[in-house]
Amino acid sequence: MICIDAGHGGHDPGATNEGLKEKDIVLDISKKIRDILKYWGYETMLTRNTDEFIELGKRADIANELNAELFVSVHINAASTSNADGIETYHYPGSVSGIDLAEVIQDNLIKNTTESNRGVKEAEFVVLEETKMPAVLVELDFITNSNSVEELKYDYIDFIKAYSVAEAIKNYYK
Repeated sequence: MICIDAGHGGHDPGATNEGLKEKDIVLDISKKIRDILKYWGYETMLTRNTDEFIELGKRADIANELNAELFVSVHINAASTSNADGIETYHYPGSVSGIDLAEVIQDNLIKNTTESNRGVKEAEFVVLEETKMPAVLVELDFITNSNSVEELKYDYIDFIKAYSVAEAIKNYYK
């Protein structure tokens, strides 16, 4: 079982810019990841299927209760400067399996997109700390970057990023 977590939701829009909301973009991408993985025969679960708010600890609980093998939290980044760009993937400090998963996802996203490589990083995010399986949080772009905002409006960009994450998960299992 692979647990895909679409960040934010409900009253928490996440980062916003020019009418776009992180919560909507990441839900769409998360559903695409789920659908691709299901097509390839993997059992998957989303922490949320709709625009609902779920506490961070509850997201980890969902994955733990399902005995998920992997947890991938999907986000879009924001910065105070409009020129920040790129993809970065986080794992919990010291989690060897988390590092491995983060590296596979980061490498595949950079290989398949034109995004800048911001690297694999450590963070003590609740969803990474409280999950019992390899877990990562991936920041797929910067909603505060005007070029990225234009790209995020197109479904094919979302599909490329979703496919890249799904393909990386498939490669992680190899």
